[in-house]
Amino acid sequence: MLCSNPVAAKSVDRLFILHNRYPMLLAEVHCFNNTEVAKVQYILNQAYSVGRLDHDKDIFLFTISWIEPTGAMMPRDVNDKVDPVLRRMADWYKSYLIWEDSQPNEAP
Repeated sequence: MLCSNPVAAKSVDRLFILHNRYPMLLAEVHCFNNTEVAKVQYILNQAYSVGRLDHDKDIFLFTISWIEPTGAMMPRDVNDKVDPVLRRMADWYKSYLIWEDSQPNEAP
């Protein structure tokens, strides 16, 4: 699910995706243009698990803001459980962007 909170000052212009199946997690969507490679690399180096989507001239990164704490998920499980979710999230977001671009623009 695509999530935002436009009334919270700290959340203005921030976008999240909620994955509500196991493992439940909330990922923030970060958008960079293809000239911001240093910023992208910085996030990739800092975050433990990151999804990535290269779409048109933009690079989207999906970083985990929250993950449901469960005793079943050990650190070694992250690659097995979370990384595939982030890859599917990137695929889903690409479909969303294509759908959004296909919607008619309505005049205000």
